[in-house]
Amino acid sequence: MRKYLLYILGGTLLATVLFFLLRKRYQPEVRGKVYIERSDQGFQLIRNGAPFKIKGASGSLTYLDRLKASGGNTIRFYDTLNLKRKLDSAQKHGIAVIADIPLPSYNKDYNPYATPAQREHIDNLVRNFVTQYKDHPALLMWVLGNEINYPNIGSGGGFTKYYNDLIQIVKQTDPDHPVTTAISQAGRHLILNLYYRSDLDLIAINSFGGVKEMEKDLKQIELLWDGPYLISEWNDEGPWSKEVTKWGAPLEPTSSKKAERLAEVYKNNISPLEDRCLGSLIFYWGYKHERTHTWFSLFSEEGESTPSVYALEQIFREDTSITYEGPQLDFLMLNRYGPQESMLLNAGQENIADVFYNAPDCDSISISWEILPEIWTRNPHSKRKEEKPIALNHLILESKENMVRFKTPEKEGPYRIFTYIKDHKGNIATANFPFYVINQAHVQN
Repeated sequence: MRKYLLYILGGTLLATVLFFLLRKRYQPEVRGKVYIERSDQGFQLIRNGAPFKIKGASGSLTYLDRLKASGGNTIRFYDTLNLKRKLDSAQKHGIAVIADIPLPSYNKDYNPYATPAQREHIDNLVRNFVTQYKDHPALLMWVLGNEINYPNIGSGGGFTKYYNDLIQIVKQTDPDHPVTTAISQAGRHLILNLYYRSDLDLIAINSFGGVKEMEKDLKQIELLWDGPYLISEWNDEGPWSKEVTKWGAPLEPTSSKKAERLAEVYKNNISPLEDRCLGSLIFYWGYKHERTHTWFSLFSEEGESTPSVYALEQIFREDTSITYEGPQLDFLMLNRYGPQESMLLNAGQENIADVFYNAPDCDSISISWEILPEIWTRNPHSKRKEEKPIALNHLILESKENMVRFKTPEKEGPYRIFTYIKDHKGNIATANFPFYVINQAHVQN
């Protein structure tokens, strides 16, 4: 009953006081091979009888050897196709696995959990999935759905009760590994809802720019929720950044600036989270298109390492003496302007872009360019995988040293020009510049 008081009383001051008086202090379940332990110093994850601090990444199967060599110990897999192969590879490289259990997101307009037949189908899928992989030695914990739209208010047409039933299915099928779910940012109401209305072992938080406010947000509900959590995704600001052109295209930092900001974010905002935070996972280990193919990708499509990989090695090993010796990209200019100028260009116009960089050995450097249409109409809430657009490199007229001359497309709309600076050691630095093409013929008509 006490789990529902805050919801019934609507979050009033009286509710807060009552919950403080009636709440149960969070006590993790001590179960099998992996469990959460509470002490006077806070929480820690215990794996195979020893403390285990999560230092890793969310992403794909690729480059697990590089993750291990960088001092990481954990990978989170969203895509569970061929999970056995992924678990085997992680075990081979000494990497623990946080495995997502895919669930459709709750939607009040179309509830995929509405009928008994739908629920029974999902019950069986979850039970069979957990049964298949629960005994693998690489498994660390389960994520029961990623950003499933758990309702802040109401029961979601019975979803909150059913979701807790799913948690129990996972726990009964596999008593050896903790169960969590990943929520977007450190939403205080959502965390309290999950804590008081479900039996999750911990809360997993996907946080980007919001990680800078996480400590403050969590302290505001510390009297009501004192449980453990995991930062299941973190990075600097994403494509939802406030820095945009006049037509709304986000300005992506250079790869060198991203690495610098990652180190700052971790030092100032994640490292101080000690007593309740079980660790953190950088997003994204591998190659992924999310607004651009370079925004979150820690590796290029061909496997070169960005400067952020070295920044993460410093973080994982707690060793600031580790240095990045690849190319450092300072800035990219288009027609002698920076991206903050919101460049409007005419169709078929000739332009010059210049990239400015530093490298230990300039003789080993190669510079390439790519022109891509902007992904403009994508629904930001869509779960469909993004694909890199087809390049328009036929528009490149000349590439020489740190300069490229190109023509703008004839079709009106938003585009970006990308530059890639590589060395012979497998390192890459990237930058891009958004621009908008106006077709004067369309304007005249």
